[in-house]
Amino acid sequence: MTAPGTAESLAAAAKERFGGLDFVITCAGFTWDVFFHRMTDEQWHAIIDVHLNGTYRVTHEAYKAMRAMAQQEREAGKTPTARKVVTVSSMSSFGNLGQANYAAAKAGIVGLTRAIALEGAMFNILANSVAYGPIDTRLTRPREEQHEQVGESQLGMPAAARAKYLSQIPMGRVGTIDEAVGPLLFLASSHANYVSGALLEVNGAAHIS
Repeated sequence: MTAPGTAESLAAAAKERFGGLDFVITCAGFTWDVFFHRMTDEQWHAIIDVHLNGTYRVTHEAYKAMRAMAQQEREAGKTPTARKVVTVSSMSSFGNLGQANYAAAKAGIVGLTRAIALEGAMFNILANSVAYGPIDTRLTRPREEQHEQVGESQLGMPAAARAKYLSQIPMGRVGTIDEAVGPLLFLASSHANYVSGALLEVNGAAHIS
């Protein structure tokens, strides 16, 4: 996501293989948690660059392609096809201990997505974001039970902190991958053709507890 040309290559490949680009979902990311007073510029920029800048790069290229196709359809007297931008935010976007970098990036994604929704409305480009709570991935599994790293960042949650966190979730568990994918499929489908600018929370009721 940080390599020059990645986003352009993805958009070009989609257009070449499928003849167009109807939806894009961004979900790349990792965490590099540390309390704010100990956070280094490297930790800040690493997370911002992958999550926020990476989302910008990919959606920017996809949006340009979608907008061009919509303009062609309008010039031909047709109603533009509904095209979708779906981004992945997080419950951490509301603020979270040890995640100033991650929280800032995920909050920024929501703002970016809503701006895309406003600008894309006249072209029938719908943009929405999904804010996840804990999902069963390498980011939320007990750190002591896995050996997952991205650079110097060790992924996962300390077991004791994870147990306390899960005890505060009304549903009492993490979500499954299938439960995480379902909302993305909905927002990318024709069932969501009048949904734009929304932030869908998928967190087991954690945000209202």
